[in-house]
Amino acid sequence: MTRASSLTFTPCDRFPDEPEAGTFYYSEDFRSSLHLCACGCGSRVVLPIKPAGWSLDQAGDDFSLSPSVGNREFACRSHYLIKRGDIVWLPAMSDREVAVSRARDAEHIRQVHYQPIWRRFVGWLGGIFKRKI
Repeated sequence: MTRASSLTFTPCDRFPDEPEAGTFYYSEDFRSSLHLCACGCGSRVVLPIKPAGWSLDQAGDDFSLSPSVGNREFACRSHYLIKRGDIVWLPAMSDREVAVSRARDAEHIRQVHYQPIWRRFVGWLGGIFKRKI
């Protein structure tokens, strides 16, 4: 296994069946990305690019991803940042760090998707009044 030091940004409509190592594929239509784990283990890393996932800052060939990529489900447990296409290696996550990260992710998702009942009601009323009778 050879660790990657950088990834090349490649926009695409669909992800390839056999992605190339060192390539970061991004589908704007699906708001999703794919790359092979930067540690060289060959695992496919698919990340949602949306408010409850990762954010992508892209300008030309330069791109950065936030937050870090923590492959806690893979045997390698690799952990890294992608800054301007370069891989910045971080220490592997311990079991405790994985548990804390999962709890934080669940709370973030809940906050992003939470909508109070009054807001749902207002949206429903707005839909009714916009209908043509």
